[in-house]
Amino acid sequence: MSQVRLVIGLGFGDEGKGQTVHRLAELTGSKLVVRFNGGSQAAHNVIDSRGVHHNFSQFGSGSFFPGVETYLSRFMLVNPLNILAEAEILAEKIGADPLLRMMIDESCPIITPLQVIINQMKETAADAHRKSSCGKGIGETVSDLHNLKEMMLFAGDLKNLALTREKLKFLQLRKLDLAEQLVDENPCRPQLLKYLKRLQRPNYVEKLAQAYLDFAAKSGVRILPATALAKMLVKNNSIFEGAQGVLLDAEYGFWPHVTPTKTTFANALTLLAEANFTGEVEKIGVIRAYATRHGNGPFPSHDLNLEKAIPDCHNVFSEWQSDFRIGWFDLPLAKYALQVCGGVDQLVITNTDRLFNNGPVKVVEKYSFSPADNLLAREFLRTDGNLRFRSLVTRDHQQNLGNFLSRCRPNLKIVEQNLYRKNYQTYVHWLEKKLGISAQFVSLSPNHQTFN
Repeated sequence: MSQVRLVIGLGFGDEGKGQTVHRLAELTGSKLVVRFNGGSQAAHNVIDSRGVHHNFSQFGSGSFFPGVETYLSRFMLVNPLNILAEAEILAEKIGADPLLRMMIDESCPIITPLQVIINQMKETAADAHRKSSCGKGIGETVSDLHNLKEMMLFAGDLKNLALTREKLKFLQLRKLDLAEQLVDENPCRPQLLKYLKRLQRPNYVEKLAQAYLDFAAKSGVRILPATALAKMLVKNNSIFEGAQGVLLDAEYGFWPHVTPTKTTFANALTLLAEANFTGEVEKIGVIRAYATRHGNGPFPSHDLNLEKAIPDCHNVFSEWQSDFRIGWFDLPLAKYALQVCGGVDQLVITNTDRLFNNGPVKVVEKYSFSPADNLLAREFLRTDGNLRFRSLVTRDHQQNLGNFLSRCRPNLKIVEQNLYRKNYQTYVHWLEKKLGISAQFVSLSPNHQTFN
């Protein structure tokens, strides 16, 4: 009987999902990695046993191993041009053509450069009120998926040049209209004009449609009906690789600083149900030994001193997401994430070594707040200091919760006076006890072989 392991992040993203999937592929011999949410904004860093690094975006993070294939499920937003660019870089690292190992559900929505341009224009116009978008067109594509209906461009359309051209022309007209509005409404942002000019390029749609046809017909990528996944799951042990983190979930994250897709196990479980999968399923949650957040939004445990002590080498300031922030492990948010996703079977704790020999290791046990927020605290916090979880929430509720969290101050507890390799297990055991889950792996260096 085949097995499936579902991997999600329990933070705001950047937890170490890619390295976890890589390690699981090695240990289990899984030959299939299924991507089940997000799109080309994913940035899953993997360093293999040779010390070779790759930032996986749309390919599965098990791709360093020979024969491991990637399946982009219908919940993935696919950018074909970015796939080609990533494939060129990845091919040099694995000594093979990764496109021959990629499969795409024909109903995957396509992210076009038109949506990317509008996404970046909206963020530029928002300025200080940005949502911390990645600037990759994800939110714009999700919006089009709901609004364009039959005129939305899907992966299955790409082999039909005439249909692709028709849909792209329709999309271009809509985006041109929106771009002109953004320019008119923001005269103090002349940089928006450069984006408008990109949308107005002559013959752009024709060239783009031809590029998509070449991708679908000549690249080696297989575009398949949804029924294909069920057959693959029976033949292989598989890993379902999530993107972003539970605290960025479209429904349960702290609006508006959320991703527009589901980041829990929900999509993966839907795919398994549709495939009538009856094998073993293991749910794995990945979390860092400390907290991180890329971009704006509530982050109670943020600590500038810790940020300076352990700067991140793979996540830095970016034009769209801005700063990469670092703070102490936040127990209330970690417990909230576990409730949101329905719990996990195993925990993976990453980046533990980053805390080695950096002085006292602290954890946020509870929050402090001003007397003016007493009523909100009763609404959002339980008497034990943990966040109240509601299975049914509204956008207003989540926004109010996020605003409350942004004003909270962390109550810190010192768990270890100094953390070293010889005593890291005491910190891990403390986290396991507080979260009520055992850690399957603990990473002690960037190299995957030091997962214990």
